[in-house]
Amino acid sequence: MQEATIAMYGERLDEQETTLGTIRAGIQLAAADQRKLASMQEGIRAALDERQSDLLELRRENQEFQLWADDVLPDAVARMRERPAVTGAHEYAEHLRARRPVRPTSSAPREK
Repeated sequence: MQEATIAMYGERLDEQETTLGTIRAGIQLAAADQRKLASMQEGIRAALDERQSDLLELRRENQEFQLWADDVLPDAVARMRERPAVTGAHEYAEHLRARRPVRPTSSAPREK
């Protein structure tokens, strides 16, 4: 009878040992998954920080661009941008004959 009881306890111990092995393996898998998640979270956090930094830089650049765009163009550049409403070859030829040439900035403007 004692041998049967000892055998029964041995089987229970083997079952418990198998169960504990399964639990340990599950814990190790969970720990590995947790490390992977922490690594992914750190990568996501770094990407978010970089994007926030990029957004701040773009906002600053946009404000600088708006200030620059609000400035008046230099006279020589403004004259270069003048375009008549040319509807034919004759009007274009007249525009070329009549337009003021762009002068170097070092020379004084000529009087007409």
